[in-house]
Amino acid sequence: MTRSRVRLLTILGAFLLQPFFSAMLPDWLVPDLCFCFLMIFTVSLDTEDLVIPTAIILLLTLVKDIYSAQYAGASVIAMIITMIAVLIARRLANIENPIFLFLISIGASLAYKLVYWCIYGILSSPYSFMYMVQRLPSGSIPNMVVIFLGLFMSSLEIIKQRRDKYFR
Repeated sequence: MTRSRVRLLTILGAFLLQPFFSAMLPDWLVPDLCFCFLMIFTVSLDTEDLVIPTAIILLLTLVKDIYSAQYAGASVIAMIITMIAVLIARRLANIENPIFLFLISIGASLAYKLVYWCIYGILSSPYSFMYMVQRLPSGSIPNMVVIFLGLFMSSLEIIKQRRDKYFR
């Protein structure tokens, strides 16, 4: 099975398992798996390989928003803005460095939640900014953990360069 098919099956599995995790675990332990995989793919894949997984994740997130969110499309817009920020940050640092992976997981999770709640605030959501600040750590920590673990595992797969400068 090719890597692209494995990625697509992973995305579909994450989308289908998200309601199961939401029903079985407390709210503060449930990561947004579509967002987590989007960030993992954004950091670890080349830009050419990122197009199809990104389109599928954004489409599935839109379906999830239509089904269960107060406003449809807010998650998609927040994901796109966060993905652009991560693509810019990826060019500035070494993606094999665990410290960078840790910082990118924190930054991406917090940026996604902040952009998401700003969109909700613009659309006159009944939730206040203070409510968002209060919920920010509990909503971001599961995402941070999943993103960091996924990025760390994907960075272990990067082939090391030999002394004779030959890649396998």
